[in-house]
Amino acid sequence: MSIEDQLAMFLYIAGQKSKNRMMRVDFIRFGKTIRRYFIKILGAISILRDQFMKQAPNQTPPEVESSLLWYPYFAVSSPVTHLIPTPPPIS
Repeated sequence: MSIEDQLAMFLYIAGQKSKNRMMRVDFIRFGKTIRRYFIKILGAISILRDQFMKQAPNQTPPEVESSLLWYPYFAVSSPVTHLIPTPPPIS
């Protein structure tokens, strides 16, 4: 099977959330073959990721932080993150 077919199968599965059963019909291959080539392409992508992908910065842009539209999603949390629940007094 050519590398183009392997990549096409990988992209189809990843992009369309396709199942192995559907890929057997579309590409006329055994499920084991599809799985093997999917894992092979996934491994190649993980090896090449450092050359072609860049980690996103861990900072929120100031225009998003100051916008009321995005406020609930980027609100600054309080320093106390864990509260200990206490039961109400029995009366």
